[in-house]
Amino acid sequence: MAISSKSLSVVFLLGFLLTAVISSPMSFAGRFHHPSALNPHLLGNYLAESPNNDYDMPYRLMQQWKRKIDPACPATEPFLCPGSPTKCISLGFVCDGSNDCPSGYDENKAVCSAAKRPPVKETATFLNSLMKSHGADFLQKIFGNDAANLGETTRIAVLLSESPTIDDFAASGKLKPENAERFRNIVVATEKGNSGELRAMGFSDSEMADIKFFLDKLIATGFVN
Repeated sequence: MAISSKSLSVVFLLGFLLTAVISSPMSFAGRFHHPSALNPHLLGNYLAESPNNDYDMPYRLMQQWKRKIDPACPATEPFLCPGSPTKCISLGFVCDGSNDCPSGYDENKAVCSAAKRPPVKETATFLNSLMKSHGADFLQKIFGNDAANLGETTRIAVLLSESPTIDDFAASGKLKPENAERFRNIVVATEKGNSGELRAMGFSDSEMADIKFFLDKLIATGFVN
């Protein structure tokens, strides 16, 4: 029986494909599989173009699993919500008046105060320099006899960083009413530039200059309520 040229072509093609599968199954699969399944970069583009394609579901699941063991946040959403290994938010959403973290931590009063204040390490270093320049008891001039109870300079720096207002600082530091009032008077006099009142409270000109440099940063962030 005569075999047509068309039939011969079909037989030849089938033979070629069978040979390709037997000799190099992986390369064959690579040629006919979707390229995104072989190249993560291509897959990323493919996911962006086809976000609901079930074909790439295994890769999606792998990415979710990776996020659980690698909680690092992307540069565009660098704030990791405490207590959540996967919830990252933009810095613009921190202290914007709306809870974005499950616990509402991004609107925590202490967090929002600290975000506006100088770093704790910087404040602690400055407090230490004040004592070095003006005497070990200099903080008593500011906080009265409660200075010792406030603890080391790092703890004072933390309280100043996290306390939204003077009243909050006095409450957290457990200042006596008279010492809280003294501290308030110092801050207000500094804010108003009332050097006469500061001198009457026992501060020299050099001390006032250093105090102003220190307190201006607190005043600028609403410390005086």
